[in-house]
Amino acid sequence: MRKWVVLFAVPVMGFGCGPAMDAENISLGDDVDWGARNAAWEVDACADFQGDGTNLQEACSSDDSWSMEDKNVHSPTVGQQLRPDTLGKVSLWAYYWANCGTCVQQLAFLQVLKDELTSQGYDVEIVGVAYRSADIGQLGASPRAASGACQGARSGYASCVQGENDMIKLTIPVVLDPGRVSEMHAVNRGDWFVYRPDGRLHKYISSEHTDEMFANPDGSFNGHLTMQENWNYLIDQLKTAAMAPYGGKEPCSAQHECGDPDQWCQFPDGQCGGQGACVTTLLPARANQSVGSVSSICGTDVTPQWVCSCDGYSYRSRCLAEAYRQTGSDATTQSGNISHLGKCEGD
Repeated sequence: MRKWVVLFAVPVMGFGCGPAMDAENISLGDDVDWGARNAAWEVDACADFQGDGTNLQEACSSDDSWSMEDKNVHSPTVGQQLRPDTLGKVSLWAYYWANCGTCVQQLAFLQVLKDELTSQGYDVEIVGVAYRSADIGQLGASPRAASGACQGARSGYASCVQGENDMIKLTIPVVLDPGRVSEMHAVNRGDWFVYRPDGRLHKYISSEHTDEMFANPDGSFNGHLTMQENWNYLIDQLKTAAMAPYGGKEPCSAQHECGDPDQWCQFPDGQCGGQGACVTTLLPARANQSVGSVSSICGTDVTPQWVCSCDGYSYRSRCLAEAYRQTGSDATTQSGNISHLGKCEGD
C-alpha cells in the first residue's frame, strides 16, 4: 500500500495530516530542516576509565601491543593478524587448549551460537584462541562433528547446513597464541573475553567464576554450552555488549529502545529488526546541524525513488518514509526503516 505524506512547516515540530492516499503532490515547507543522523547517546561506560593497563581482565581495559594470526583456512580473515579493535564489531575471544576434546566441542557450539545471533540481526564475531600449543591442532578442524550443537531449531543454521551429515563448518577465526597473550591476560582454559568494537573489554567471564554459570546435575559448575542455561547466558552477554554505547553512537533493538524519546531505532537497509543505531529526524527547533531542507530532498520535482518501509507501506522516497515516522498519525516503530528499494509487493 502506498502512503502519501503531506507535511507542513511549523515553528517547533512537524505536523502530519496522515496518509493522503489519493494525493498527486507533496506539499513541503522550504524552511524545514530534515535528516536522520546520529543522535546524542547515553554515557559511554568507559569514558572515565582510569585503569593503568596492567589488569587486562578489568572492564574497559585495552592493549594494542598484541595481535594473533587467523589460522582457520575456512575463515574470511585467514592469514590476517587480528586484535579486538581490528574487527570493528563486538567480539568474543574464547581461550582453549588446541587438542582438548571438550574445547573442540565448545568451539563448535560457539560457531552455531554466532549463527543464532546473526539470524536475530546481531553482528558479532567469535574468535577461538588456541594456546599452550605450537599449532591450532584439532581446535581449527573443519568440518567437525556437531556434538549436539545442531539439534532442534539450530539444525537450519548456516554452519550446520554447510557441514552436512551432522558436521559443522567452522568459519570463525581461530588464532594461535604461543603463550604471551594468554599470559598477559592471566587466562584459564575456557575463559571468555567480550570486547567492544573499539577494542576495550566489555566483560571478562572466567571459567572458574561459579556465580556466573549454572550448576550441572551433579552440583558442579562450568561454562559448557551443552547446557541451555549457559547458551542463553552467553547470548544475553553478547547482545548486551552489542547494545552498549560507544564512539558517539547508541545502539538499539526492539528490546532495547533509545534513551531519548526524540530518537528512533534505525536498522540497516533490508533489516527490519535486530541491532540498529539511535538516530534523530528533527525539525528546526531541535536540529543540531543542517543537512538540507525537506523540499530540496523530497520535493515534488524529484523523480520518485520508491522504497518499501518495514511498516509495509510504499513511500516515494526514503526521506518521506522517515518524515512519516515523525509525523504520521498511525506511524509504527517500523516506520522509517527500509525493507527494500522499490515498492512493496502488491503496490
